[in-house]
Amino acid sequence: MRVLITLVFAFVYVCIFAQKSEYEKSVKPSEVPSKAIEWVDKVEIHKKHPKWYAETTSGKKSFEIKFVHNHELYSIEFDS
Repeated sequence: MRVLITLVFAFVYVCIFAQKSEYEKSVKPSEVPSKAIEWVDKVEIHKKHPKWYAETTSGKKSFEIKFVHNHELYSIEFDS
């Protein structure tokens, strides 16, 4: 019985404290670091509907581009 109670408490602890907080906001390309834009421009693939996002995850900020290529959605994330 103690083992079961310990496992339940461990499971609840992991579920409560292991949650990742993520915030994503759409941004204009002018707000994105130039190195990220230059790198994306160098990649020789056709990018349909490119959209930039500023993302904050657990206090770390990054930028992300999402686009469509060959009817598939792709995402590339850059540290800032």
